[in-house]
Amino acid sequence: MYQVENRPSGLVWLHKFLQADSGGTLTMTAIMMPLILGFAGLGLDLSYWYMERRQVQNLADMAAIDGAHSQTYFDDTDLDDQVEHFLSQNGLDPARDTLSLSMPPVSGDYEGSNGYVEAVMAREAPLYFVSALYSFIGSEFTLTVRGRAVAAALKIGQNCIIALDPSAKYALDFLGDSDVTADCGAIANSTANPAVRVTGNAELISNSLQAVGEINIQHEENVTIPVIEPYAAASKDPYEDLVVPDVSGCDYPGKVAEPYETLSPGVYCGDIVIKEAGVTFEPGVYHLYTTGNQAADFIANAGAEIFGEGVTIILSSQGSYKAGSVTVNGGAIVDLTAPTSGDWNSILFFQDRYNNDSNSLLKFNGGATMNLNGAIYAPSAKVSFTGGASTEDACLLVVSKKIEFTGNSNLGNSEEACAALGLGALQRQERVQLVE
Repeated sequence: MYQVENRPSGLVWLHKFLQADSGGTLTMTAIMMPLILGFAGLGLDLSYWYMERRQVQNLADMAAIDGAHSQTYFDDTDLDDQVEHFLSQNGLDPARDTLSLSMPPVSGDYEGSNGYVEAVMAREAPLYFVSALYSFIGSEFTLTVRGRAVAAALKIGQNCIIALDPSAKYALDFLGDSDVTADCGAIANSTANPAVRVTGNAELISNSLQAVGEINIQHEENVTIPVIEPYAAASKDPYEDLVVPDVSGCDYPGKVAEPYETLSPGVYCGDIVIKEAGVTFEPGVYHLYTTGNQAADFIANAGAEIFGEGVTIILSSQGSYKAGSVTVNGGAIVDLTAPTSGDWNSILFFQDRYNNDSNSLLKFNGGATMNLNGAIYAPSAKVSFTGGASTEDACLLVVSKKIEFTGNSNLGNSEEACAALGLGALQRQERVQLVE
C-alpha cells in the first residue's frame, strides 16, 4: 500500500528543484553572473583610476620642475602660461585638467619657502562602470583625481666654467688630447644637441657637468664626474649688470713693455704687448680701447713674465669697431690677481658684451704657466685654453659665449682664494629637483 504525502504544490516544486542534479552549473552561473560582471567592472574602474592618478601625478611633477626651472625668467602670470604650454605638449587635457601653481608653496614642509614651486593638478576622471550604475537612479558620478609636487633649484656646488651661448652646438667643448681638472662644475646654457662635447682623447675631471641641452661624451671611461645632468636649469650671467666705463680720451697710445718695467693703469688706445721678463702691473684698471680698425689687444709672447695684484683688464671699442682680444702664448709666465673690492671686484679680464667681432677669441695657449685669480668674462667671444694652462692654488671663473679646451688645463679653485675675491656667491651651481 502506498502512502501519499500531502504537500502544497509550491513546496513540491521547490523540493524537486533542490533535489535535481541536472543544469546545476548553468543555474549557478546565471545566479553569479551579475556579481562576476560587477567585480569585473569595478576592477576596470580601479585600473582606470590608477592610470589617471599616475598621469596626473606625472603632470604635477613636470609642472613643479618646469616652474622651478623657469621662475628666474618669468613673472607669475607668464610663468603660469609657460608651464601650461609645456604641459600641453606632455599630456595636459585642458577640458578636464586644472593646474594651480604657488610660489612659495602654501602647504607641506616647504610652506612659505621662497624659491620653491608647488604644483597641484586636478583632473575630472569618470569611472565608467560606477557611472552606469548611477545612471539607473538618474544621477551622475565623477571622481576628481589630484596630484601635488614641490620642486626647487637647489644649490649643489659651484660652477667655474660657464658657456652663455643659448643655442650654439659645442658651446662647451673638450677635444683633442686635452686633460682638464676642475675643482668645480661646468655648465653650458645652450639648448643644442649637443651643447657639451667631450671627444677624442679628451679627459675631464670635475665636480659636475651640466647643460640646458644635451651632453655628448665619446669615451665615458675618460671622465670622472659625479653629476652629469643634461636638460638642467641655465646658469645666470653673474656680470650681466656690469657695464664698460665711459672713455673721454687716451692716456697711452699703446705699450710694448721693456724688461722689468712697471706699467700704470689707464686708457690704452692700442695694444699692450709683453715680450720680456719682469713686467709688473700696478693695481688698477687697464682699459684697452679700440678707436679704429686695428683692435687694441693684450698680448703676452713666449718669454714674457707678468705680475700684478688688484688688476683689471678691460677690452672695448669706440662705436662699431671691434673690441680687442687676449693672447697668452706658450712659454709666458702670467701671475695676475683681480681686485678684491671696488666696482671691478673679482674681474681680471672683461671684454665688452657689445663687441662686434663674431670671431673674437681669447687664447691661453699651450705651455703657458698661469696663475690667474679672478674672472675671465667675454660674453660675446670664445675663450680657448690650448694646453699647459695652470691655475693651481687660485680661483678662476670663466664666463664666455663659448669655451674650448684643447690642451692640459688645471682649474684648481681653492675655497680660500675664491672667498678672498668674493667669487663664491657668483659661482652658485643649481640643480632642479623634486623635494615633495
